[in-house]
Amino acid sequence: MKDAPSRQSFVARYVVPVTYRLATAFARVAVRIYFPRLAVSGLEHVPRQGPVIIAPNHLNNLDPCLLFAILPRRGVFLAHRGLFDVAPSALLMTLVGAVPVRNEGIDIEALRGARQALARGLAVVAFPEGERSRTGALVEGQAGAALLALRGSVPIVPVAISGTGPVGWPWVFARPFLGPRISVHFGEPFTLAGGDERGARAARAGIDVIMRRIAALLPPERRGAYGDAGAPSI
Repeated sequence: MKDAPSRQSFVARYVVPVTYRLATAFARVAVRIYFPRLAVSGLEHVPRQGPVIIAPNHLNNLDPCLLFAILPRRGVFLAHRGLFDVAPSALLMTLVGAVPVRNEGIDIEALRGARQALARGLAVVAFPEGERSRTGALVEGQAGAALLALRGSVPIVPVAISGTGPVGWPWVFARPFLGPRISVHFGEPFTLAGGDERGARAARAGIDVIMRRIAALLPPERRGAYGDAGAPSI
C-alpha cells in the first residue's frame, strides 16, 4: 500500500512530462490532417508560465483533443471519471496527467488534484459546464471551477469553441482534410474578486462570472442560459 503513492509520484514527475509532449506532437499532426479549416485566435492571452485555469465551453468529445493540440503550454485536463474505468482510455489519461472528475456536484478529490497542479505552476483545463451541451448553447455552469479559482486567486482564460457539435465519432477519421470549419477563441484572462470567500454563495457568483465571460465570446444564439450576458462584473 505504501508503494502506490510513490509509483504515482514517479509517473507524474518523470513519465508524464515526456508522454505529454509525445501525445501533443501526435495531436497537432492529427488536427492538421482532419481539421485543416480550424481557426485559432487569442492565444496571446494564455500566460506562458505560472498557474492559470483554462475555461472552455463544451460541445463535443473533440473539444479537449483540440485544446490538447492547440495550447502553447502543458495543461492538466479535468476528465470525466468514466474515462478512467476503461483500460485503453485510462492508460492515455494517466500518460497525459489528466485528473478524474465527477460531472455531478463538487468533486473534492478532483479539486485537490487540480490545486496541486496549479501549485506546480501548471495550466488546468476545466470545462465549467461539467458536460457537453446537447443544443450547442451554453448550459448552467458548475461551481467547481470557481472554487478552484477563488481558493488560489488564479487567473482564468475563457475559451469559446464553435463548430465541433456535428463531428461524429469514430467515422470522422475516415474523412481526412474534410473536417468542418471550427473556431477556438481565447479571451482575455481575468481573476475573480473575493478570493477570501470560499462559501457556496461566492462559488455561485464566481461561476456566473466565468460563464458570462465565455458567453461574451459567443454569438447571442449560442449563449443559452447566459443569453442576457452583458459586461460581467469581477
